[in-house]
Amino acid sequence: MGSCIDGYSLRHWNQLTNTVHLVVITFVSSTTVLCLFSHAMTQAMRGEPLQLSWQMIIAVLGCLLYLCTCGLRGSREHRAVYLTFLTGTPAALCMAVVWFSLFRRDAVRDVVAVSVVVLGYVAYSVEVVLADRSRDGALRLHYFSGVGFVLVLVTLLSALAISV
Repeated sequence: MGSCIDGYSLRHWNQLTNTVHLVVITFVSSTTVLCLFSHAMTQAMRGEPLQLSWQMIIAVLGCLLYLCTCGLRGSREHRAVYLTFLTGTPAALCMAVVWFSLFRRDAVRDVVAVSVVVLGYVAYSVEVVLADRSRDGALRLHYFSGVGFVLVLVTLLSALAISV
């Protein structure tokens, strides 16, 4: 039994350093995002919301592109990677709408928010349907989760539209 996991043991220097590296990078990136989110919330509460920038748009699109890549045919064989797509994409789309709501209200923000949500939801739905079709043809629960997911997105977009 021990020989089956020998190459993945933390007793090996490279595995230990990789684990430490991933923990540090995850902590730094999570903390950075939370600090930026906190700053945007503080500015919005003061009545001085931030202007949406092209860097933020690229960051949101990059995150969604990564998550959609986790749902592609080559990634579906690895259950953990595919679950990252199934759970991460809806969460990222919802969080993107919340994030966009903290920026100064203008036509660019609204168009970008709606475009990201529509394109992200279509990509998510198509990938989920194709994944189920490429397997044994049996319907799974996450196949129908898109209906609940679209209701959440519509609610968030409606709140964004009426936000001050």
